[in-house]
Amino acid sequence: DDLKPSSSTASTPFHDPLLNPPPNKVNEWPCGLVILVPLRLGLDQVNPMYFEELQDIFHNEYCIGIIGGRPNRAIYFAGYRGENLLGLDPHTVFTNPSLRDPFPSDEHLSQMHQSSLEGLSFRNLDPSLAIGFYFRTRDEFGSFCHQRKLYEEGMVARNKDKDISHSSSQGTPYAPLFTIQYAAADLEYYGNGQSDSEMMNSDIEDEYVFV
Repeated sequence: DDLKPSSSTASTPFHDPLLNPPPNKVNEWPCGLVILVPLRLGLDQVNPMYFEELQDIFHNEYCIGIIGGRPNRAIYFAGYRGENLLGLDPHTVFTNPSLRDPFPSDEHLSQMHQSSLEGLSFRNLDPSLAIGFYFRTRDEFGSFCHQRKLYEEGMVARNKDKDISHSSSQGTPYAPLFTIQYAAADLEYYGNGQSDSEMMNSDIEDEYVFV
């Protein structure tokens, strides 16, 4: 499928092109959609409460991997084994395959299929990362949103059960990796009447939302 970037401006009336398209618009998408969700999951390291959900996200049929790693060394993670993430270093440089050989040549194929993967423990993962998702159709995106809702409800219920079984001490409340927002952000609320420059210099922090 073709992939096309899209953008919007503050002066544009809000319409959710995914779930609430403008009137008289075709509901089906003309191309596929890739969404990257940037996250900050801790200060100096990823909070251990997110380890399980990071592992679970790889099992989602629409997940295309995680971009992260260590400072100044990003890795594309495509999966995990045990407590270690597994991925490829996108900065690896290969020689240009010969154009004289039939395409794809053995040399070209050897570059596309790696025999070893980069490994990194979840505990050593930098807290700044991004999760990628790919949707071919609007129905797939709707299915994903429904999956996320059920997943979050299940995690909340499970944590409540843990609190009951360990009534002597309250556990850490469940906080999802990200949430799905179904309406435009209330910029006036977040800005509190501030100008754009004042907002950029303010210390207001808010958790990431999936839009």
